[in-house]
Amino acid sequence: MLSIDNLRKGYVYQLTNFGEQIEFEVIEFIEEDYLVKNTSTLEQFKLKELIQYGLGKDYELIDLE
Repeated sequence: MLSIDNLRKGYVYQLTNFGEQIEFEVIEFIEEDYLVKNTSTLEQFKLKELIQYGLGKDYELIDLE
């Protein structure tokens, strides 16, 4: 499992939190956060939006590269 601080631009990751699983690519680092793109919907958002309600018991962040 990775730390959020270790993410790299251009890499694809999978985040599991509160039963939801999302694959995303890191686009860039902005304002103490990451701009990411969902690989299935191509929607762009900030990573903190995914963890704004905290980390669930099932929290896992893995590198898919």
